[in-house]
Amino acid sequence: GMEAFPTIASYSSSVARRLRRAIEDLGATVVTERTELPYELFVDALPEAHLAFLMGLEPFHRIENTVFVHGGVDPGAGPVERQARDTLLWGTDDFPADYEGPDFVVYGHWDNAVLDEHGWPMPRQSKFTIGLDTISHGVLTALELPEGRILQSARHHA
Repeated sequence: GMEAFPTIASYSSSVARRLRRAIEDLGATVVTERTELPYELFVDALPEAHLAFLMGLEPFHRIENTVFVHGGVDPGAGPVERQARDTLLWGTDDFPADYEGPDFVVYGHWDNAVLDEHGWPMPRQSKFTIGLDTISHGVLTALELPEGRILQSARHHA
């Protein structure tokens, strides 16, 4: 999403401009089709230590019966340890709606916050999942475990 550009520009303003131009040139197909973007421009702009950190990240983290992923799990594919990396990064069409355990899954990516009566974004929670992605509403959300306490930033307006 466009929220990435301040981060990209913090490494290289010229790379941010070139990626933004590539997205604009693709128009609606950037959303409606699987399109190729020149992400290597950004990767090449990263310091070696930052790239090594990012490349060393695992696709999930487990503590006891809780799994932390970026995008979700495939409800019908068994334990997270046997699931495809792409599934864990991006989720599936039937996640989180059709997921019924056994693990509790903490995820982001879906931009599916629940707005309270004041328009404040709260995590989407079910018996088996909690979605922490509230950034499109200008709020960062974290989950403190084992207490289960929700921590949120002040609202940032871009």
